[in-house]
Amino acid sequence: MNLYLQMMKSGGTEKMMSFHIADAKKEAKEWMDDEETLKKNKKYLRAYREKNKEKIKKSKKLWIKNNPKKRLLCNRKSKNKVYFGGNRDKAFERDNWSCQECGMTNEQHLIIFKKIITIHHISGDKKDSSLNNLVTLCLRCHVKKDRRRIVKEKEKEKQTKAEKEWTNTK
Repeated sequence: MNLYLQMMKSGGTEKMMSFHIADAKKEAKEWMDDEETLKKNKKYLRAYREKNKEKIKKSKKLWIKNNPKKRLLCNRKSKNKVYFGGNRDKAFERDNWSCQECGMTNEQHLIIFKKIITIHHISGDKKDSSLNNLVTLCLRCHVKKDRRRIVKEKEKEKQTKAEKEWTNTK
């Protein structure tokens, strides 16, 4: 995209730009296939990291300071502690890593959705992460459950609103 913007500023045409981008992609593929160039690049990167250790440390600290939640969620263990009070992995194990509605296994889930199987809060209260309130569901069943809960909540809202209006008319 950066190359595209540079070409636009320099007055390049759409056709010319697509040619240059295709050429750059071809070069990049050749570069990745060439082992000698790859070794040289690894040496360069190692030298760069060595030379700029302090700069890299400062930028990492700044990122961590500005993104504390993201930093915690970088790995599954932290996500387990932050969102599920440490019970997420226990629920997966208890449910044998399979959907409790349709029986889909985690392996099948990975193939279909390219994500691990999910945990659902039965009560809908994300603050209640007790093991009794967690169940393993595939994405399809999870969406169905959440949709049903949302529809029920909306129906209750409508009913209470109608009851209030009815009592006000008396």
